[in-house]
Amino acid sequence: ITLPRDAEVVDDAPSFVQSGGNYMFYDRRTTSRKPNAYEKLIASANHSIWVWDPYLDSDNFPRLFAKVEAKTIRIEILTTLALHKSKDDLQTMTTNIRDEVPDTCTSCDVVGIAYYKQDWHDRYLIIDEQKVYLVGASMDAHRDSNKSYGIYEVTEPKDIGFIIQKYTD
Repeated sequence: ITLPRDAEVVDDAPSFVQSGGNYMFYDRRTTSRKPNAYEKLIASANHSIWVWDPYLDSDNFPRLFAKVEAKTIRIEILTTLALHKSKDDLQTMTTNIRDEVPDTCTSCDVVGIAYYKQDWHDRYLIIDEQKVYLVGASMDAHRDSNKSYGIYEVTEPKDIGFIIQKYTD
C-alpha cells in the first residue's frame, strides 16, 4: 500500500503522515480524521491476515475487518488472555471479527490463538505471509484513537523470515 504524503490527503486516503519510505505515523495532534491505515492494510490481504497483538481488550477493533476484499481469507489472532479474559472471550472476539468480514468473502476462517503468559510486548501485522508490519498500538487504537503511534513496514528479508518464524513457533 502506498500511503500519500500529508499534502496529498484526500477523503479516501489513509489518515497518516508518511515519513520515509517504510514508516507511517498517525499524529492525533495534527488531524481530526480517524486513523484508517491499519484497516487499509487488512483490506489489502489476498489470503491471510495474522495479527500478533498481546493487548487486545476492546470490542471496537473487529470493525477493522469490514473492508476485507479477498474471496477466501484466513485470519489468525495471536494474543494473551489477561486475568480477566477467558477462552469464551476469545471465541466471542473471533465470532465478532467473522461477522464484520463482508459477505463477498465466501470462505473466511477466523482463528484465535491465546497465551496465558505475556511473553512479548511488540505488535505485528502480517499480510499474506509476506508483508510484515511492526505496529505501535493495539488494534483498538486503530479505529478511534486518542494516541499517536506509528506502523513500520519491515522490508529486510531476514527480518521478515525471523518475525514469521517467531509467530509460527
